[in-house]
Amino acid sequence: AHDVHFLFHRLPVFHKVKWCSVDARGHGDARVTLDSVHAKPQHKLGSRLIARRSDTALVCKLSVSVSMYYLLCIEFRVGQVRVMFTLPPKSIPLLFPPTVHLPTHLAYVEWFTPFPPAPDHNSGLYKLSRSLHGGDTMASIVSVADIECSVHLILRFG
Repeated sequence: AHDVHFLFHRLPVFHKVKWCSVDARGHGDARVTLDSVHAKPQHKLGSRLIARRSDTALVCKLSVSVSMYYLLCIEFRVGQVRVMFTLPPKSIPLLFPPTVHLPTHLAYVEWFTPFPPAPDHNSGLYKLSRSLHGGDTMASIVSVADIECSVHLILRFG
């Protein structure tokens, strides 16, 4: 991707995506947040430095079409959401052919290793680590719609 040049210098960025208690038919309470994922950069608040917040999430990495209206996710991976953004509308025709359907909201995600076939026999938890290739962090840009939910990782000491 060394030869890709963007014709813009700024992107609209979002710091939170949340799932509300409303189903596809509009039933529920939009004021009730069921889950959320944050991606906030480090910033200053007065004289205090507020640390960056990049939540981890369960992301659908591979899905198959089961019918004309339904996709089935067949591979989930854990990723750390670093930023959520949209592309400027004027830049989309310059970057993609008209046949490409591009999601409106995108996320830059740094991956963890795939889930092992079975959890650890002592703890019952799955052991994950950052996914690296040649010492570099593996990352992708995915649709925000592929983010299923937030996940909490527990450090393994010792």
